[in-house]
Amino acid sequence: MVKRILFICKHNRFRSKIAEAFFNKLNKNKNYAAESAGLIKGELSRNKNLEAAASDFGLKIEINPRTLSVDLLEESYNIIIVADDIPISLFKTQDYIKKGIAKKIIKWEVPDVSNKSKMKFEKSIRIIKEKVKEFIKTLK
Repeated sequence: MVKRILFICKHNRFRSKIAEAFFNKLNKNKNYAAESAGLIKGELSRNKNLEAAASDFGLKIEINPRTLSVDLLEESYNIIIVADDIPISLFKTQDYIKKGIAKKIIKWEVPDVSNKSKMKFEKSIRIIKEKVKEFIKTLK
């Protein structure tokens, strides 16, 4: 059975999508696969600078944001909050513990890119790539 890693950010337009793409590209352990979602429904919009920056790293990012659901949380083996603007306490509530949703939760604190320049996207992508590589090393 494949263990799902769930990457979460605020809108599922950038940080969590980049983490999902890198994980699925770099991970060689077929026992794990990644998905991503946003805490808040993100806008369906293209950003040419984001797409160009992702392409420079060999990634193609879907523009369709996915919203977080209880089903996604329940199906996830690990939850990784990529964003610095989502409190980890949201996922450690008593309701989640009672439902068995509370699992290993990691927070990476990657800031959102407020300046939408390609250079800013590239800087964040490098940070996320390194964090994904380090996380993959911890999987057995």
